[in-house]
Amino acid sequence: MSAARFVLAAAFSITVAASFPATAAANDWQQVAGYALTAKHLNMKVAWPWLAEMAVSVAPHTIRAADGRALMRRPAVVASAYDAAARYDISRFYRPHHPRLRVKLRYAGRHSGEVISFGIDTGYAAEKIRVRPALLLGYARAFEVRKNFYLTAGISGIIGGRVSEKACFDSYDRAYYCPTLTAWRDYRPPKHRGDLHGSLVFTWLIGGGQR
Repeated sequence: MSAARFVLAAAFSITVAASFPATAAANDWQQVAGYALTAKHLNMKVAWPWLAEMAVSVAPHTIRAADGRALMRRPAVVASAYDAAARYDISRFYRPHHPRLRVKLRYAGRHSGEVISFGIDTGYAAEKIRVRPALLLGYARAFEVRKNFYLTAGISGIIGGRVSEKACFDSYDRAYYCPTLTAWRDYRPPKHRGDLHGSLVFTWLIGGGQR
């Protein structure tokens, strides 16, 4: 078994986390913390940034916020909440104007046990909904408190990504929320919220592995 695998396999850890809210930033943390711990234990640095994530979506079935939350299934044909016989094809209103690109890089070449993450999300733009572009940022650092006992701390977040929506209008110029055709005044759009995640991991390496 390699030293890196031994470190991960023979570790006992306790995690204390605070996430606002617990979304993609929190889910990404485990991977980053694991790498930081292994790099610190092996005194390892990587000279060049590497690609951690790359995704291109052309016509996704689900429209998501920059933090990974599902905002809605991309609507097609919808029925009126007031008249089931009234059905409308609204798919053109939610068809994206351009592909969505999400890229994240990591860099761990300054200090062993340190990982810097940075990336972009180009957002989603359609006639009736827009998710603005966002920056994806993160920092993690592992410290050896004493022999075989480590503390890994980190924070990650998203800057930007605000969501905005527009109403549909009928022949009487009345405003409706397009996916359900309910009155626009009764619709409560999702509130914009920053995605910030902070964590601490205390790890005891049983046996200690080999450097």
